[in-house]
Amino acid sequence: MYLGQIQGYDACQMGKTVMWIGLPQLFIILLVPRLMKRIDSRILIAFGVVMFGASCLMMTQMSALNGYDQFRWPQTVRAIGQPFIIIPLSAVATADVAAGKESGSASALFNMMCNIGGSIAIAALATLLTNRVHFHSARIGESVSLFDFRTQERLIEATKIELSGGKRS
Repeated sequence: MYLGQIQGYDACQMGKTVMWIGLPQLFIILLVPRLMKRIDSRILIAFGVVMFGASCLMMTQMSALNGYDQFRWPQTVRAIGQPFIIIPLSAVATADVAAGKESGSASALFNMMCNIGGSIAIAALATLLTNRVHFHSARIGESVSLFDFRTQERLIEATKIELSGGKRS
C-alpha cells in the first residue's frame, strides 16, 4: 500500500521493489535443511532472528521519501533471515511426531496455528494503531482553535494556495 499510495508505483515497480523479499529465499530454502543436519536448529533460528532484527533496524530511518533503492538491502537481509526461522521452527515443532500420517497432520496443525496467530497479531496491532490515531487526533484537536492567530494564518495560506491552483504565492 505504501508503494502504491505514497510513492505512486505501478504494479511492475512494486513487484521489482518487493522481489528482494522472495528471490533470496528461493536459494536459501534449499540450503537450510542441509544446514539443519550439521548445525543445531536453535542456532539457525537465532541467526534468522538476528537477521530479521537487523533488517528492522535498517528500516528505522525510512521516511515517505524512500523508494526502491532504500528498500532493497533491508528486504534482502530480511529474506535471508526468514527461512532460518521458519524451516527450523517448523521442524522443531513437529520433531517428536512419528513419521507418516501423523507428521503431515502435525505440520498442517502447526501451519494453521501460525496463520491464526499471525492474523490475531495483525488485528491486535491494527486496533492499537487505530486507537492511537484517534487519541493523537483528539490531542491535536484540543490545541487547535479558530481563534488562535497561527491557525488563522494557516487557513489563509491554505486558501491562497487553493485559489491559485495549487501553487504557492
